[in-house]
Amino acid sequence: MASLPGWGRWRTFCLKTIFPKVLTANVALVASQRGSFEGFFFEMTGHRPYLWLVQVAEALRRGDPPRTLTVPTGYGKTSVLLAWLWALAQDLGRPSGQQRTVPMRYVLVVDRRVVVDDTVASAERWIDKLKRAETPAVAAVADALRLGGDSAEAHVESEPPLVSLSILRGGLSVRPQIAAHPAAPGIVVGTVDLVGSTLLGRSYVGSVGRRPIDMALLGTDSLLVLDEAHLSGQLDRTLQVLERQQQDEGCLGGAIPQRRVMRMTATPSAGDAGLQFDRVAEIRSQPEVGDRIRRRAEVPVAVEHVEASTGDQGMARAVSGLTVEPGQSYLVFANTPQRAKTLASTLRSRHRDADIVLLVGGMPNTFQRRVLRRLASVRTGERRRGPDENALIVVATQTLEVGADLDFDHLLTPIASAAALTQRLGRVNRVGSRSGGSVRIIVGEGKPEPVYGTAAADLGSALLAAAPTTVSALIRVLESPEHAAAPGAAAVLPRFVFDSYVPTGRSPYEAPVGRWLRFPDDPAAEVSVAFRRSVGISKLWPDGASGEPSSAADNPLVAHLERHPPDPDETWTVPIALARELCARIPFLLIDPASGVPQLSPPAAGLRPGSVVVFPPQQDAFGIEGAGADLVDGQPPADATTENAIGRFELTAKPDESRYQGEVEVVELVNELGDSTGWFEVTPVSPDPDEVVLAEPYGLDEHQRDVEKQVREWCSRLALPEALTEDLALAALRHDEGKRNNNFQHALRHRRCPDGTYVVDESANDVGKSALARRDWRWVQRQSGVPHGWRHEADSVARFEAARAAGEVSPHDPAMVRHLILTHHGSFRPFGPLLDGPDAPPLQDPTTDEWATRVDEFNELVRTYGPYSLALAEAIVRLADWAASRRLA
Repeated sequence: MASLPGWGRWRTFCLKTIFPKVLTANVALVASQRGSFEGFFFEMTGHRPYLWLVQVAEALRRGDPPRTLTVPTGYGKTSVLLAWLWALAQDLGRPSGQQRTVPMRYVLVVDRRVVVDDTVASAERWIDKLKRAETPAVAAVADALRLGGDSAEAHVESEPPLVSLSILRGGLSVRPQIAAHPAAPGIVVGTVDLVGSTLLGRSYVGSVGRRPIDMALLGTDSLLVLDEAHLSGQLDRTLQVLERQQQDEGCLGGAIPQRRVMRMTATPSAGDAGLQFDRVAEIRSQPEVGDRIRRRAEVPVAVEHVEASTGDQGMARAVSGLTVEPGQSYLVFANTPQRAKTLASTLRSRHRDADIVLLVGGMPNTFQRRVLRRLASVRTGERRRGPDENALIVVATQTLEVGADLDFDHLLTPIASAAALTQRLGRVNRVGSRSGGSVRIIVGEGKPEPVYGTAAADLGSALLAAAPTTVSALIRVLESPEHAAAPGAAAVLPRFVFDSYVPTGRSPYEAPVGRWLRFPDDPAAEVSVAFRRSVGISKLWPDGASGEPSSAADNPLVAHLERHPPDPDETWTVPIALARELCARIPFLLIDPASGVPQLSPPAAGLRPGSVVVFPPQQDAFGIEGAGADLVDGQPPADATTENAIGRFELTAKPDESRYQGEVEVVELVNELGDSTGWFEVTPVSPDPDEVVLAEPYGLDEHQRDVEKQVREWCSRLALPEALTEDLALAALRHDEGKRNNNFQHALRHRRCPDGTYVVDESANDVGKSALARRDWRWVQRQSGVPHGWRHEADSVARFEAARAAGEVSPHDPAMVRHLILTHHGSFRPFGPLLDGPDAPPLQDPTTDEWATRVDEFNELVRTYGPYSLALAEAIVRLADWAASRRLA
C-alpha cells in the first residue's frame, strides 16, 4: 500500500489532521459544555460521566432526587457525590429571592466501617481538586461553593474549608464530629450505626453535650444516601418513619430544604421505583462501556460441590487446593469470622511467599494504615502487581461485600445469599478493565449455611443444577425472582420513643436506639472491643469465664473505666458473632451504649449493636497478628516504639501523685514535664471548643459581638427570615451575660505565672474567656466562691429576662431566645443541674416557676419549630460561639 500514488501525503494528512481530531473529540465535546455536569465531571475525573449519573445530577439540581437508584457494582455510584456538588453549585447561584432546593450536606451511609475510608479517600481527592480549581468548569463550581470575602468565616478563620469532610465511624484517633460550619457545603461519610444513632440524638461516640448539634446537621438540610439499601432494611424503615414526621419541621421558616433520602443499590428488588441503570442506553452513549461489560461478563465461573455439610465448612478443602500465581490477587470469603481465621492460618502455612491479609472488621488506626498499604495494588485504577511480585491473598468476612473499591483477579467464596454473592462478584474485575480472572463458588451437602440459612443452601442446589460458566450466566440465576430474599420484619419507631430521644440527655430507662438501626440478627451488626490490663479483669471471675462475676460495688476496674473509657483509637469494631466467641471463653466487662456505664456481665449475656466490650489482653486476637494488645496502659510494652504508640495515655507527674487524663492535659503535661522515656508522641488534636486555652483573657463584650456577627452572617447565607435572624442574633449577643457574676468574673481574671502561682487582673473589663488550662480553671472556680454546679447559662437567662422587663430588648419569640441562651453549652434540654441556696439562678432552683415551666416551654418549642429545626437554631448559635473562640486560640 505504501507504493500507491499519493499514499505518503495521505498518511501525513491523517497523522497531522484527522487522528488528533478523533483523539480530542471527547475533550472538545465536553469543553463545549463547561457549564453542564458533563463538563464539570470530565474536568474532575478525566472521563465522561455515565448517562445515569447525568440524570441523577439533573434530578438533584431540580430538587427532586430519585428515591431509589439501581446501578450495578463498579459503575461509579461513589460519583453521585460529584453530581451533588455540581447541583448545589447551580442552586447557590440561583436568583435572589428563590428558595434553595439542594441540601447543603451530603451524608453517605455505608453498611461496613471498613468501607468508609475508600469513600473518604475519593472525597479528599475531589475536594483538593476543587480547591486548586485549575480548569474552567471546576473553577466555576468552586466559586459558587466558596464563601465570599465578606462571608461568614472571613473574620473567624483564615482559610475556611471550601467543602468540609467529616467521618462518622469507630476507630478514629479523635472523637468523630460533623462540620463546624452550618452554612457551608459539607460531606459526611459514616456507618449505619453511627449515622443512625447520631440522627436519633444518641450518638454512640459523640459527647452528650454535642448531640443536638450533630443531630441537627444530619437531620436538616441534608441528602442522606443509603448505600446498598437492601442490606440496611431496618435503618431504611426508620428513615421512612422520620420522613413522614418531617411535616412537623418548620425548617427555620421554610428557608432550608428538608432532609431527603436516596437509596442506592446494585441488587434491585420487586417494586423498586426510581432511576435504574439502562445498559443499552449507556452503550449507545459510550461504546467503550460495552467492551468493559463484555470483559466482566466473560470472567469464568465454576460452581463446585464438596463433601462437607455446608459451603463454609467446604472452604477448608478448597483453600488447601488453591493454586496461587505470583503477581495475582485473590479474595477468599468466609461466612463466619472463625472460619476466616482458620482459612487465613491455612493459607499462611501453605503459601509463605504470598502476602496474606485477614479482614474481619474495623480496626484501630495503627493496624488499619498497615493493612491499607498492603491493599494498594488492588484498588480500582491503581497499578497491578507484576508477575515478579508476591501474590496477594485477602481473607474476609462480609466486611468487603459492600462498597469497597477493590478489584481482585480471582474470587473464592462459599455459597451465600443471592444478594451477598452479587456483592462479592463486584470485587472481581470490577470495571472490566482486563480479561481473565476466575470465580469459584463452594457448595456443601445442603445443610443451612451459617448466617444465610436454608435460602443459601437452596441457592447452592440451583447453581449446581444450572452450572453457570461465566459471570453473566451466574448473575442471571442470582437475579431470578425465586432467589430474592424476603424483606425482614422491620420494627417501626414509635413516636413516643422518638420523642424521648429529642431532649438528647441520657436515661437508663429509654429504649436503646440499636433496635431502630439493625435487625436483631443482622450479621453485619458490630460492637467495639477494647483490651485493658490496667486492672486484671480475670480477678472479677474467681472461677474463670464459666463462673459468676464478683460484685460490681467499689470495683477498681469499673472505677478505672468510668474515669478512662475506651478511646476510639484503641477499639476494634467487629461483628457481634466474633465478640460472642471471645465472651464464651474469656472474662469480660460490658459498657452499654445507652447508659455508658461499665457493667459486670456474665459471659452468656447478649450483646447488641453499639456495645463496648472490654477484655484482658490477648495474643493475636481475631487471628490478626498483633491484635489484642492493651494500647493505652500507662506502662508501654517492651517493644513499644513511637510508631505504634497510639491512643490516650496516663502520665504521672511525680510518684504517688495524682494522674491526669485527656488529650488536652496529656499534651500540657508532656510539654511541661518532659518525656524522659522518649516513648510518648504528642500529636496535635482539635480539643473541644470549651477547652480552648487562650493566650490572654478575652473581653466579654467583644466576644458576644463576635458571636452575634457570626450568627448574622450564617443566617444571611441560609436566607433565614428576618425575625428569626434577629432572635438568633439577640441570643448570641446575650448568651454569656451570666459571666458578669462577681465570683465568676473573679475566677475569669486569674492568670497563672511561670512559677505556678496565680495573679488576678483587677483592672480588666468584664472577661468572657479565661486564659487558664482546664485543670487550673476548676481549682480557681472553687477558690473564687463559684458554687459547684452553678451554670452561667441559667444566670444569662435571668439577666435577659431583667433586660426584657426593662424594655432594653424586644425579641420576636422570647421563648426561643431564652432557649438558645440556656442551651448554648448543650445542657438544659430541658433540665440542667440543680443548685441549692441563694446563689441558684431560677432555672436551677426547683422551687421556682421558671424551673417548673421549663419542660412545657421546651415541648412547645419542639412542636412549633420541629425537633431538628430547633436543634439547628441551637447549632448556629453554639457553632458561632466556638468559631469566635477558635479565632483567639
